[in-house]
Amino acid sequence: MPRDISGKANPKSTTGRLDVFIRLITDDGVEFERVPPGYKGRLYAGLFPVTLYRRSDGGDEAQSTAFCPCNPVSSDNRIRRLDAENSLSTWTRKGPVKASLIAA
Repeated sequence: MPRDISGKANPKSTTGRLDVFIRLITDDGVEFERVPPGYKGRLYAGLFPVTLYRRSDGGDEAQSTAFCPCNPVSSDNRIRRLDAENSLSTWTRKGPVKASLIAA
């Protein structure tokens, strides 16, 4: 994968119907569902039944992965700067209220 391309996986709604839990795993990965920029290796899908054994007749889509020309990891300072420039807000009965970052 090119150095400026990274990936993020999401389970599809099918997993609820199939009653399974799925994780995307990479070789030497430090985080599930993430494909780091420039990754070289295999991608694995860990599929785990939640309750009892469930048979799929095939064709069920369980996960999707999006690849983008970006690095999803940001520093705290960058997130604070982005918040100051384009702050998020939430809606209450009294109207919009600025969301605040929680200090660690």
